[in-house]
Amino acid sequence: MRRVLPLLLLAACQDYNLSKYDEAVFGEGMIEVSPNRLEFGGLAAGELAVQSFTVTNIGDGYLQVEPIEIQSSAAFTITSQNDKSRELAPEKSFDVQVTYSPESEADMGQAVVKSDDAQNAVVAVELLGGEAYPDLVVTPTSVDFGNVTPGETEILIVELENVGGAPLEISNISQPLLPFGVTYTLPIVLQPGEQTSIDVSAAPTDFGSFEDKITIESNDPDGYVDVPLYASSASQPIAECTVSPNPVSAIYDSATFNGAGSYDPQGLPITQYNWSFTSIPNGSAAVMPGNSSQPTRRGFTPDVVGDYVAELVVVNSQNVRSEPCEVTLTAEASSDLWIEMFWQHSGDDQDLHLVAPGGTLVTTSDCYYGNCTLGGLDWGVRGDQTDNPHLDLDDIPGVGPENINIQSPQNGVFTVYVHDYPGSVYQPANDVTLNIYLGGILVWTDTRSAVGEDIYAPYAEIEWPSGIITPL
Repeated sequence: MRRVLPLLLLAACQDYNLSKYDEAVFGEGMIEVSPNRLEFGGLAAGELAVQSFTVTNIGDGYLQVEPIEIQSSAAFTITSQNDKSRELAPEKSFDVQVTYSPESEADMGQAVVKSDDAQNAVVAVELLGGEAYPDLVVTPTSVDFGNVTPGETEILIVELENVGGAPLEISNISQPLLPFGVTYTLPIVLQPGEQTSIDVSAAPTDFGSFEDKITIESNDPDGYVDVPLYASSASQPIAECTVSPNPVSAIYDSATFNGAGSYDPQGLPITQYNWSFTSIPNGSAAVMPGNSSQPTRRGFTPDVVGDYVAELVVVNSQNVRSEPCEVTLTAEASSDLWIEMFWQHSGDDQDLHLVAPGGTLVTTSDCYYGNCTLGGLDWGVRGDQTDNPHLDLDDIPGVGPENINIQSPQNGVFTVYVHDYPGSVYQPANDVTLNIYLGGILVWTDTRSAVGEDIYAPYAEIEWPSGIITPL
């Protein structure tokens, strides 16, 4: 609203400087309300909270502000003076206090400010609140004791937490039927964010399967929480495991893992024999043969030298698992000269080459995939099979291993190369590892990054019979 001084006053003062009245005579009021949102958060029923916002005239004339109105929710009320219109001079302001008392879980409303601001006649302040209530969270939501031996007691902890905004009062926790039990002391009162724990037990005295629940009653709006309880006291089977023969020659010999000696103390049938490897040598691609219904795993052939640790877990007809049984198979290098190779990333075919003393690459004096897989090379003494090389493993799509060995090498200096075969292109770095065994003992190992497609990278020279290895 514009205010105009009476004409008489203007006429009487026409000879004076009126600059100090210019703003009041010709200006306009402009409203600013800050903040434009009040968030009261969660309050317990019956609690009160007061916040305020400020109405300011940021214009250059007078501003007429009507009484503030609350819309949408009776949970909010204006508690400051609000019974008549207010007239604000430029740069003047007043505070409006809003009181909140929760009525529901999500209270929303608006404080509506009306004025004669020509550009912004109605301004709304958003009002947000909610009734705080306790919220019980139980962890875990169910308790499974698994197998408990008759005569023994298993105790597990159940966590109770109040994730709500008001105090949680637990009034009762029901006692389950035997063999279950629960230990607690009432009253249990948890403030927002607090937690406590109770002990739940299972103490079977006979064989069988058991199921019950505990019910936790509280002032949580849901009223109660059920926690199912499970336990069994079937006898636990015993896993017995062996492997034979042991040790074996890598690549050439096979072994059998045997769990036929496993049993159940109560005479229950064993229904599953679950074999798996828990550890295999670096570079090995070994996989345990399948078929869980049979106690044995026949025909396992190790592909690199080292220890293969296998585990057997058996399951009886009541679905009770045994403790694991562990057995180790040792694979040895059976030739005097034994070379293994494997690499980091698949899709990058790496080829192992062994060049005879005085020989050259990609000839009959070079043992590699093109001529050495079927024992077609005759090195050393003609007709003597023991000094001939053999490429026993050649891997293309995977990461190896590959192997070249000679039972009794001829005298001289052998050279080991790695060829990054260009038929499968892999641009990132790819680490290639070589192991060299002499007389069954690992005497040299090295890991290097492949240097590029179709490159023959020399790795080492092997002098026989001295056993001296020279890195290249």
